[in-house]
Amino acid sequence: MTHTCDKCGRTFERPGRKRLKRIFCSMECYIKGVSAEGHWRWNGGRFLDDRGYVRVRVDKRHGKNRLRHYRMEHILVAERALGRPFRVGEMVHHVNDRKAENRNSNLVIFKGHAYHRILEARARRIREFGTVQLRRCVDCRRILSLDRFHRRATTFDGRRHECKECGKQQRRLSYHKRWRQLRNAGIVGSG
Repeated sequence: MTHTCDKCGRTFERPGRKRLKRIFCSMECYIKGVSAEGHWRWNGGRFLDDRGYVRVRVDKRHGKNRLRHYRMEHILVAERALGRPFRVGEMVHHVNDRKAENRNSNLVIFKGHAYHRILEARARRIREFGTVQLRRCVDCRRILSLDRFHRRATTFDGRRHECKECGKQQRRLSYHKRWRQLRNAGIVGSG
């Protein structure tokens, strides 16, 4: 019986078989016919991964091949905008927090992780409180303005994590605890 290969179009003889859904002349044509563009679930080489990022199939010659030659689309868009591949430590941030929107106007490129963390913390506070000028105390859980917190240089907004009232109470408790320890050790008098 004469058949025509679904992939290359070559005619070939295969004795005694009726026509199947798809038929190929060789194993090479079969592999090409059922993988990538030939697969029935092929959607153009793009898919949404389990974390919500869009992954795009890239050429095998591309430098960073991960997940069977798929790369994150937002990184490819950023690299195209920069005109060069990413350097070590560079990262991309989605401005509107929608990981599947990869327009140039929605992406910001950072040289390091520190500024990205600051931006994420600011965005989280704006989502939670509507402004950056409010903060939740970690001890009493009240939402207060920033002037109700002591200053601290190591946080992105320059404030401590507990409010002034809770900080005062913590310091008072730690003073009495230390004093009790010294008294029990006999270093200070009971009087």
